[in-house]
Amino acid sequence: MTIQRGTPGRPRHLLALQGMPAAELTALLDRADTPAMERPLAGAMVAGLFPAPSEPLDDAFAAALDMTGAARAENLSQAVAAVARHPQVGGVAWLARNAPCPIVSAGDGDHENPIQALADVQELRRRFGTVRGLVVILAGDIAHHGSAFSAIHMLNALGAFVRVVAPPTLLPPEIDRLGAEVFISPVDGLRGADAVLRYPLDLERSLGTLVPSAREYEALYEIGDAVPLVQTTSASLAAVIAACLIHVTGEAAR
Repeated sequence: MTIQRGTPGRPRHLLALQGMPAAELTALLDRADTPAMERPLAGAMVAGLFPAPSEPLDDAFAAALDMTGAARAENLSQAVAAVARHPQVGGVAWLARNAPCPIVSAGDGDHENPIQALADVQELRRRFGTVRGLVVILAGDIAHHGSAFSAIHMLNALGAFVRVVAPPTLLPPEIDRLGAEVFISPVDGLRGADAVLRYPLDLERSLGTLVPSAREYEALYEIGDAVPLVQTTSASLAAVIAACLIHVTGEAAR
């Protein structure tokens, strides 16, 4: 399950978007679009666990704390919830199994990254008014971006038509089961599209092994400006983090 529901003595977590109903996804987006009239987590503490420095995530997390009224916890024993990121697949899931509070995933290795995907889809919805019926392209290094997996699940649930444009070496083995139409040629994939979500090349893991060179990759997979490129702002990321924190702590607050 995407949301692990709280049971007596156990927290609930938001670790992935796969399987989350459209109504729940929409509620998260609506909450992120509606600034809290009151600071719902005032007096509470929230932990941010990011092993590798990430300025955009750090800044958005700090802004989300300000939106909700929470203070930053030094450890999980102080926290009512935590936002966590880990470079290895399963790292955040392991933390959730052992944590005393709800965990919101900001990336579990190459597995899902629900926070980034929610923010990306939020930008789509703001630009077009709705996601339903849009033809959305996910282009680039799909295999090494967990947010691409999350975006595919979310866009399908909300009624978009999802296409993936990438060389075969940058596609995950399970791509045929994810509900996206795959195109190797950008020209074919972009035809009739409404918007593009771009996933940059992971140079450390892909260059020289999965793609010959960055120059050749850019030459073959240059998207251009024929289709709008969706770029998520730090403010959107912060609003989504705040919405997710309110979401996972909501049961305890009621």
